[in-house]
Amino acid sequence: MTAALVLLALGVDKETAIADHVASNKYLHEMNEVMRAQVREQYGSMDAFFDALGVDREALSEAYLEADS
Repeated sequence: MTAALVLLALGVDKETAIADHVASNKYLHEMNEVMRAQVREQYGSMDAFFDALGVDREALSEAYLEADS
């Protein structure tokens, strides 16, 4: 996703950036699965992984999500 955003910021057309992103999913699938397994194995859950990284999930929610009415 980050690569797609960088491509768009550099002026690459939207269709090319999306096509590149979709292709990366195909080619990186195996590596992504290995990384997911390692996160589960080492940390037990994504929540524990985010905690280990020091991610302030509440701050992220406040910054990027709309409050429910």
